[in-house]
Amino acid sequence: MLDHIATIETIEKECLEINSFLEITPSEQLQEIKERGTILAQHIVRTGKLMADAKYHLNIAKKSEIMETLREVAKNTPFATSKTINELISSLCANEQFFVDLTERLNNSCTKQWEWCRSLLSLAKEEMHLEYGMPK
Repeated sequence: MLDHIATIETIEKECLEINSFLEITPSEQLQEIKERGTILAQHIVRTGKLMADAKYHLNIAKKSEIMETLREVAKNTPFATSKTINELISSLCANEQFFVDLTERLNNSCTKQWEWCRSLLSLAKEEMHLEYGMPK
């Protein structure tokens, strides 16, 4: 199962590609909206997987940092609070947390754009019914 977990480098590369796609402002042509909706549906699935992979990397980093941090704190700062230790560990895992946050943001953005495409297609369908007197 671990062979299927994307590396941080792969997550970064794919996030940049998906982000570039999301920055494109599409026209309101129905064919383009349908194509974009299809691609967005694929991106929703992919960003969900990348988010899970990023969380895996974050958890591995935290596990590693927790042990090292506890050793250091016990030696140098025996009076540190658990909140201080948690904040220290979070700061040591900032890179991994960034990719968790990024994949979550991209997943949300893909979902919102997909819903926008769906709304435009529904609107166009409704306009066709009104214009041509077609039954719903």
